[in-house]
Amino acid sequence: IIDFTGNKAYCNIREFDNYYIKNPQIFIGKTEKFKIIKYEPNSIVVSRKMALTEIIQENILNFYNKIKIGDILEGEVVNTIKSGVFVKLMEGITGFIGLNNLKWEKVNEPLDIVTINQTIKIKVIDIDKGKNRIGLSLKALENDPFDNFILDHKVDDILKGEVKRIESYGAFI
Repeated sequence: IIDFTGNKAYCNIREFDNYYIKNPQIFIGKTEKFKIIKYEPNSIVVSRKMALTEIIQENILNFYNKIKIGDILEGEVVNTIKSGVFVKLMEGITGFIGLNNLKWEKVNEPLDIVTINQTIKIKVIDIDKGKNRIGLSLKALENDPFDNFILDHKVDDILKGEVKRIESYGAFI
């Protein structure tokens, strides 16, 4: 039962959040936003989930109107897959860091670089508003080791290096 300044309303537990709530008792005494979905004399039915959805949609629109490539954001690592990392930027907005954008070095497993629930800074490298996709990079916040190499070396320098792989067309050092 929800109290609206003396008027009682009912919210089904499935209408309380976008996710299943194991312990709804945590909301007792808190003030939340609800959307009225049915109103009859002596009967008000509300949905917190619908109110959240509208708020999230508004936040998403505002976010996409403000964000631009090159922005540096903070987000929370929420999931990893073989090909990269999902980062929650705000409620309803998740970006993706591809495996090749985690570090300048080769990465085999995203969990070698980040952990679930870790807060990280990332750089926006791609925005597709039509598909609600945001490409992110962790390595873009670091100096490119190749740039440092170029500053430290010049043509005609003699270097030592380990042969990593040989192909019919040449060798990789």
